[in-house]
Amino acid sequence: MTNIGETIHQIRLSKGLTQQEVYSGIISRSFTSRFESGANDIGASKLFAILDNLAISADEL
Repeated sequence: MTNIGETIHQIRLSKGLTQQEVYSGIISRSFTSRFESGANDIGASKLFAILDNLAISADEL
């Protein structure tokens, strides 16, 4: 089963976005790598900010 970070990683790549474009000002670069690999989870407010940057809704996730 894929976790949220891995799913967001795939969406980010499919949209051709960089980590900086998606995560800047939300989470640190080192945390970003751990999040996308599934090693760390994030809070709901940060998740929604990331989804906004990806231009997707929580329902689409």
